[in-house]
Amino acid sequence: MDVKNVDRVRDELEGLLQKQTETLKAQTFGGLSQREWNDFERRRERIHDLTVLLLTLSESADRAA
Repeated sequence: MDVKNVDRVRDELEGLLQKQTETLKAQTFGGLSQREWNDFERRRERIHDLTVLLLTLSESADRAA
């Protein structure tokens, strides 16, 4: 995966983390609907997948260096 793709993954991860933060604030002050909670869970799963991908890429780059 080239640097451009890594940047895309990082950008997506950053956006998802920001949305999760906003959702947690909303939950704290007013609760979440079932749909919002489901969206939160889907984002959590995607964040996990992207984090694993970035860690794998980082380890591969370290081995190649």
